[in-house]
Amino acid sequence: DRPTGHGRRPAAAGALPVSAPEIPGYEECEPIGRGGVADVYRATRIATGDPVAIKVLRDLSDASAAWRRCRRELTALLALGGHPHVVAVLDVVAVGEHPALVVEYVPNGSLADVVAAWGGQLAAGEVARIGAQAADALAVAHARGIVHRDVKPHNLLLDAAGDVKLCDFGIAAVRRSAELGQATASVSLRFASPEDLEGDAPVGPPSDVYSLGATLLCLARGTHLELRDRLTPWVPPPTDDPALAALDAVIADCLQPA
Repeated sequence: DRPTGHGRRPAAAGALPVSAPEIPGYEECEPIGRGGVADVYRATRIATGDPVAIKVLRDLSDASAAWRRCRRELTALLALGGHPHVVAVLDVVAVGEHPALVVEYVPNGSLADVVAAWGGQLAAGEVARIGAQAADALAVAHARGIVHRDVKPHNLLLDAAGDVKLCDFGIAAVRRSAELGQATASVSLRFASPEDLEGDAPVGPPSDVYSLGATLLCLARGTHLELRDRLTPWVPPPTDDPALAALDAVIADCLQPA
């Protein structure tokens, strides 16, 4: 998994797109990230002068599938418009033959960046605060028929105030529409729920809860679940830290196989 947070710094030379495209209505476009299916750029919206992030899909093995993916994310974000812990969508544009999604620019990168920079886990209280904000965003999404399907540290961005912004609904299963509700296999194995890994198993809100638990486990204890760990409930290791013990109990509740 590679961080795709808007404010990330490249892990190595050559990791970013070579050059930025010309996008009508936007200027000062510069590459800042490269995800599994999209290149991410920072730009300035000419009409407002505001910084934005532009995700240009480069997977055009099936152009119609790329547009469906982009519209799926747009539909999810519009349904969650105004939520304080969800990245706001601003526009959908075409960059040549490539669909692109314009969203608010979140300056402080992703939680994956934070963990990589610090070289270890975060304090239990901070992880609890992050988890509460992400859980609130997911609860609203689930109430509106949206399953994110890719909750992980890379998709939890930090704004200027240090609050969480959930991003990347590109593989969200939007149940209101048959076309937009088609599931994909583009999940992150380290944070995927057992039903996500089964392929044909039905995937719903509990899958996001499980992935959030795996994310909090990574942030709090610096460990990832192996495939065998998904067969049984997660059992917290002993700790003398009351705050960590309380957080462990929440994580254990999340990491229950369906």
